[in-house]
Amino acid sequence: GSFATAPDANVQPIVLPIGELSEYSRSFPVEFLDMKDHYRLLVGKDAVATLTVPRKHLHAQCEHELAIKLLRLRETIAVNGSDRKPLAKAIMTSLPGVLTLFRAVLRLEEGVVPPISKIEAAKKLASKLDLDGLLLEKLYGYHLRRDRDNVEDIAIHYLQTIEKVLAHLRTKS
Repeated sequence: GSFATAPDANVQPIVLPIGELSEYSRSFPVEFLDMKDHYRLLVGKDAVATLTVPRKHLHAQCEHELAIKLLRLRETIAVNGSDRKPLAKAIMTSLPGVLTLFRAVLRLEEGVVPPISKIEAAKKLASKLDLDGLLLEKLYGYHLRRDRDNVEDIAIHYLQTIEKVLAHLRTKS
């Protein structure tokens, strides 16, 4: 066997037979491509270095997961209206995953992702797709802690940003 870890990561190890690596990478291309970008081998054979993840699987996962996040956010907005607390919680809970998916969409656009943070990758995607990168940066930096933020407007704007990325993916299918 082998054991690899991402540097400075707080992650749970994935335990699976090397022979199943490519099967799992088809189901979880975002995670395995990120692993390929950031892992270091601790012991054993390096099975990650030669792993290939077909682009169509990455596209499918991005489209599927963004659609789920969009549906959940719409549901939260519909159920809670302008109630600040649940809206802010839904946005902030979804943000890390959305940024990861935006980074993966940037990978689809460029073929690779440079060694930049998720927020930097999301801002780069925002500039490519004419999205509001400032909104993403604000959410990432401020975490909606200020009472003067109009969370309902931010939620709708955030929802529209995800919709635009999802629509972009759907035109590329």
